Amino acid sequence: MNTQNNHIMQKLADTQAAASALIAEGLTVTHIEIEGAHPRLHLLRGPRKTGALPVSWKAIRPTANGREVEMAACVNGCEVRWMEKD
Repeated sequence: MNTQNNHIMQKLADTQAAASALIAEGLTVTHIEIEGAHPRLHLLRGPRKTGALPVSWKAIRPTANGREVEMAACVNGCEVRWMEKD
């Protein structure tokens, strides 16, 4: 297998492991992107308990009804993102 195919297969394995870990925690993965440096998984909503995922960044944006908070964490080399309403 060539180097590029090995790279893609490793990203898929990392993504599978991250998705399995999130699902085991009771979270719902809505979609996955594997392009770019790190695969990205999106959640329906974030973890219920604070600190369940170590937040690596947070973006706060104003909305018509207050604000929304987009958060991200790293799980098994993958970026995990979710939105929270404030």
